[in-house]
Amino acid sequence: MRTSPLAQPPRAPPPSPRPPHSCCRFLKLLLFALHKIPPTVKTLYRGVAKALVQLTQKFEKGKHVVWWAVTSTASHVSVLENPQFLGKSGDRCMFSIAAVSARDIQRYSAMGSTEREFVLSPGCCLVVEDILDAGHGLTIVQLAEDASMKLLKLQGLSAPAS
Repeated sequence: MRTSPLAQPPRAPPPSPRPPHSCCRFLKLLLFALHKIPPTVKTLYRGVAKALVQLTQKFEKGKHVVWWAVTSTASHVSVLENPQFLGKSGDRCMFSIAAVSARDIQRYSAMGSTEREFVLSPGCCLVVEDILDAGHGLTIVQLAEDASMKLLKLQGLSAPAS
């Protein structure tokens, strides 16, 4: 008689989950460091090698979207030619972002000056100003940061304890 693999005991115990506070400490350290970099008002670009309809968020003209992740962007659109970001063929979505609180991390980035990298903090609220189907699989989404909708307050953030 053959037994199901589900009925057999596991070979090794499952790894214990990380305590939630370890991730929170890292995030607090990251946000503290980002807050030390002066905010920049700049037009930034982000490329995603997916069609707009494949993205998890819904983008509609005049609606707000919130990006909850630390979001990497570039200050020069030519950086997006790299297939890692946008490329030149297939389904692609390019975001043009009028940012008011971007942080210039170029001198801290592993990529150095090649990417001209800026980041947007978690909880960045953006308004969809316009959407253009540019053909050949490329959609351009024009966004503007809504500074009045600060969902994550960085003021008063103190250095994390060692």
